[in-house]
Amino acid sequence: MQSLTAPIDAEAALARDLTALCGFEVAANPSAGIGGSSPVAHVVQVGCAPVTAVSWEHDLSIDVYAGGYPDYGPAMNAARRLAGMVATLHGRAVPSGTAWKSPTVMSVYPNPDPNHAGVPRVTVACNAAARGEDI
Repeated sequence: MQSLTAPIDAEAALARDLTALCGFEVAANPSAGIGGSSPVAHVVQVGCAPVTAVSWEHDLSIDVYAGGYPDYGPAMNAARRLAGMVATLHGRAVPSGTAWKSPTVMSVYPNPDPNHAGVPRVTVACNAAARGEDI
């Protein structure tokens, strides 16, 4: 199948949308505030494939950090909130203007980060389709 569009920058669009919906920073680039007291999240696209001639499915990994806490409770709570927002993106008006289709959360799991020992990290694995950009 030949696509008539190019994929959007799903990392940036999803980060913008989830920041507005979750109430904490979600970024397409690693945050400098990972050790702070507020949750922060980092979105990485790990795959992308055409679904139709005009839409693309984006596979994403979102790491949620909750510094300032000795256990995984706050990080897991923030990750579950974020996962709920991802799962309902198709029914929400979002700042990026992206019409997210078929958002699916595959897993939410504790995932210690060796580069930030002592800062709990929970990973949300998800995917969502979106119309591509005209080429």
